[in-house]
Amino acid sequence: MIIQHAILHILDMNTGNLIASQGEMAVDNVGVVEYIEKLTAKVSNGDVKTGTLAPGYVKDKLAESDFAHMTTDLATKLFGTIEAIETVQPGDLLSFQATTDEGRLFGLLKLNFTPRYAHTVEYIDDRMVNNLVLNQAILPAATQSVEEAILVNLDTWHYQLLEKKYLIDGHRATYFSDRFL
Repeated sequence: MIIQHAILHILDMNTGNLIASQGEMAVDNVGVVEYIEKLTAKVSNGDVKTGTLAPGYVKDKLAESDFAHMTTDLATKLFGTIEAIETVQPGDLLSFQATTDEGRLFGLLKLNFTPRYAHTVEYIDDRMVNNLVLNQAILPAATQSVEEAILVNLDTWHYQLLEKKYLIDGHRATYFSDRFL
């Protein structure tokens, strides 16, 4: 996989804000590349739904050439879709475009935050005190599974979709395919 573009937008459900990145991540950063490759493999090896992307908003957006603008528009649409659904977890939206043996690939991965504890060292009254702090915005490790994602072959429009059901209007439903795509 050769990654040409990658960008991370923050879907901050706790404050009700989309924090859209104005620039792309460095795709020559080995850590970024490894993270995307491992998560993409996890998605492909998961219990995916497959299909062909139908004409509409998402397909039209994927045809645009300005990657940062296109992904910001997709993030805005996704955020608008989920902001009223209280059960949807906050997270980041990782979008990338790559070339693979199968063709050009676009990935949209919702990385749900996982609360994790870390240590902190503080000085209180000239004494060092080791403490715990809860960080609410930890992304999944590259070894963890992604719960919500779509990978689209831009040459064939064939997709692989992972989605999670949430309680929406009193029913368990999927927002990703039903309301976003």
